[in-house]
Amino acid sequence: MPWNPVRLADWRISLCGWVLLWSPELLHGSELERQIDRYQFFSYFFDGSLRMEPDEWLCITQLVAQMRQELQTHEDSPSLRKVLLAYLRLILEYCNRIYLRQMSEEEKGNSDLLKRFHDLLQQYFRENRQLTKGLPTVTWCASELAYSPRYLGDIIHKATGGTAIGYIHNYIINQAKSLLMQGHNISETSRLLGFDFPHHFTRMFKRITGLTPTEFLGK
Repeated sequence: MPWNPVRLADWRISLCGWVLLWSPELLHGSELERQIDRYQFFSYFFDGSLRMEPDEWLCITQLVAQMRQELQTHEDSPSLRKVLLAYLRLILEYCNRIYLRQMSEEEKGNSDLLKRFHDLLQQYFRENRQLTKGLPTVTWCASELAYSPRYLGDIIHKATGGTAIGYIHNYIINQAKSLLMQGHNISETSRLLGFDFPHHFTRMFKRITGLTPTEFLGK
């Protein structure tokens, strides 16, 4: 089909902004490379967003502009790389402060989130989704609650001191105790909860309760 500029213009999307990219070589052997994991928001698995105030956005934008100026006016050298690393670290520190503030602001809604999280698990098993989809995962729960898995995990940890997957597993084991007390054997309980194999269920039960299902029933 011939190129049609009018038709293409109908689908054009206008974007405004910038992106900061760097080679892993810039960080190699530096202190920042060793500490990069402490920036919780900076991860391939974090797909949330940082809600910046206008002055915060302006400050970070100015730092990026200064980095660009350094690259345009100085040749590559160990000294230039140290300067760029300093700017990059400062940008990450600003972003980390925004992230922690955002987490703090959402602490007020943690109880509501926990209730929604718990209700979601209840609904999952009430509708017997585990029979076809298996055990619920953090990724699935986060998607249903409109959070990234990493962000949901951070909020659950702040609220309970534990992990999101730990909360799910504890919920499952509580359901297991109820089924066992109702007279279901280990194999039936395992199947009803969505485990692929009974020994997977037994292993989780022992890890969380300190007892095997058989020992639990014999108490």
